[in-house]
Amino acid sequence: MLCCLILTFSICLTALLGDAILNVIRLPISRAFTDSLTHGLIGLITWIVVVQLYRGKFLVSKTFEVILSGFIASAIDVDHFIYNRSFDINEALHLGEHRPIFHSTSLLIVSTVVPYIFSLIRYQAIFFPLFVAEMSLETFLNEIEDGVDGEEDEVLTAAAVLQILNEAWINEKLSPELLPHKSEYVEVMMEQITQMEENVSRLNPTDLRNLIHRQELERIRYLIRSYLRIRLAKIEKYSLSLFNTRDIMSAEETDYLREYLALSVEPLKSLCDRMSGPIGNLNPKQIEISPDLETHVFIKSKCDLTEALIVNDDEIVLKEGSQHIIPYSVVREHIKENRVFLI
Repeated sequence: MLCCLILTFSICLTALLGDAILNVIRLPISRAFTDSLTHGLIGLITWIVVVQLYRGKFLVSKTFEVILSGFIASAIDVDHFIYNRSFDINEALHLGEHRPIFHSTSLLIVSTVVPYIFSLIRYQAIFFPLFVAEMSLETFLNEIEDGVDGEEDEVLTAAAVLQILNEAWINEKLSPELLPHKSEYVEVMMEQITQMEENVSRLNPTDLRNLIHRQELERIRYLIRSYLRIRLAKIEKYSLSLFNTRDIMSAEETDYLREYLALSVEPLKSLCDRMSGPIGNLNPKQIEISPDLETHVFIKSKCDLTEALIVNDDEIVLKEGSQHIIPYSVVREHIKENRVFLI
């Protein structure tokens, strides 16, 4: 920052020094050269400040940009000749009260503001769908549990949906049982990923933003894939116990469970029925696996719970932000109602 302040002071000093020299010099060619040199130095130092602020240090790779900036700044005086329609130095140095086109403040403002606005529009076209924009999720807002009756529906952002999925993924990964599905959020996020890919594809492949956005998309895809795989693994493991509790599964997961049972349990039962002895009387309940709901889990409370939790005749009061190690069965309903989450 100190370096930028020194460079900024140098810009002012260069401008003042250039004006002072012009007041002394009388030779037209020398005056023209000094004026152009002053403009070039100001442009050169200004771009050094830009590079310094953007990168935090001056890079040798930016030397060409700095030199080019100085050259362009010194070349703007060509508008003196354009305005006079003559290459005469004396006429170029005496323009009266008229200002040439490249010295026009209005042109400078327009040439700066218009590209800036265009860059903002383009930036929002890339980031708007996933990270900034408020998107209407009216199709499933009624299913969102906000914990407050009568509260007006809130418009979810894509970032909020991603946060919900991230929390659902962690809960699913750490809970011993299969939790209620979040398929509606998965579908919305997949639609956003598709839209995001279309926007990112418009970027230049060599653009750094292209790489960053694609890495973020891969991270979101991994989260969704991992979440679904964890659920499928639990469905396979607890298939028999889940057969009568299919309300916590999505339609696709229910179909998967039905096909899994048809390919695994039914052939086994058919084989056992043809065998004599105890094996021939196989009951599916004998091979049913149920989750251990008494396993201890780490939890963190999202809000203050009015009722204390009873664990081994001890009362545990959950305050917002408090963390505990507690049997899963005690907080099972609170997790499903989004009052606490697993950590």
